[in-house]
Amino acid sequence: MTHGESNGGLGDYALFTIADFDYHNAHVKTLFGGLKLQETLNKKCENIYIPQHGGAKPLQISARLRDSMDPFASINSDVPDGTLLIHGDIEARSSGSPLVGRETHNILGILWGRFIIFQQGISSPYLLDKLKEFIADSNTQVKAQDNIVSHNIESTPVDHAEIKVIFRDKEQLIPFGTVLVENHDGYSIIEMADLDLTTKTTLPVKYKVLAIMSNNQATHLNDPTLTGEVTLRFISYQHPQDTIIKSWFVARIERNGEIVNNYIARILSYNYDIFEIPFDVKKADCMPLIFDAKQANTILHPFTENNP
Repeated sequence: MTHGESNGGLGDYALFTIADFDYHNAHVKTLFGGLKLQETLNKKCENIYIPQHGGAKPLQISARLRDSMDPFASINSDVPDGTLLIHGDIEARSSGSPLVGRETHNILGILWGRFIIFQQGISSPYLLDKLKEFIADSNTQVKAQDNIVSHNIESTPVDHAEIKVIFRDKEQLIPFGTVLVENHDGYSIIEMADLDLTTKTTLPVKYKVLAIMSNNQATHLNDPTLTGEVTLRFISYQHPQDTIIKSWFVARIERNGEIVNNYIARILSYNYDIFEIPFDVKKADCMPLIFDAKQANTILHPFTENNP
């Protein structure tokens, strides 16, 4: 995408997307929220704030212009070609930062260039015109959920995937709608969508889940007696052989109908026969190695003419 056709068009920003499978099954917008690009701007100044990570630094928010009499940072949109003039403190190398309206909390534009005496931005109407085919159905503001705990876990034939969940009095675990739960005595069977990372196909997948309390007693996910630190152990259940699949487990902890915490776990499941050699032994290339018993965990790769 380019901006500034009069000076040849400068490609100063890019559009990227999250894969549909991850966006939907990880409930990205519900958990982390999203801002709306505002359709129109006033011709007068609008007060803004600017979240920015200049030079990859921790987040800083510009709320005003230093040494100015104005109490707030602002933009002036009464300029041509979708350009904005920005009156606010800008960190170096923070191009692309959103210009957020103080009243609406919508995106009014993005930072495009920082010059010696002024800053320049690109207006939200200009961006909407360029992006309408991508975001026409999703340009809505969604408030993020609070207290999100994320995990990246793996399940293999020799090791199960686990996460820790904290339960306090009268709290219960509520899986999101993409996680179907069937409770049994001592465990739950859950069903989620999976993505086969080799074939890129999607199918439903099941896990056996044990909710293990501190006394090592295992129960199902909706047991009202769950309290304290509970380990959720995910065990592959009827997974296709020789596959690597990805799933998202998303749930929240509620107390009296109010959300206390959100948990999101990306689960990678490797299903293979650990006793089967995954290659043709007769066609394998051999490499001479020397194991030094005097030095723990030491392998020497000897030098040869064919193997320098």
